[in-house]
Amino acid sequence: MAAHQKLAEAMSGEEIVAIQRQMDEALKAGNMTEYMRLATELQMRMLSSLGS
Repeated sequence: MAAHQKLAEAMSGEEIVAIQRQMDEALKAGNMTEYMRLATELQMRMLSSLGS
C-alpha cells in the first residue's frame, strides 16, 4: 500500500511540476486566461491526489 502511494505521489508530482512550468510560461507571456485555467487544473490534480 505504501509503495503504491509513493508511486502515485511521484507521478502526480511530475504532473504538478509540468503544470507549474506551463503556468510560469503563461504568466511570462501575460496570458492570464491560460494561467487561471492551469491554476484550476493544478488545484483539481492536488485535490484528486489527496482523495485517492
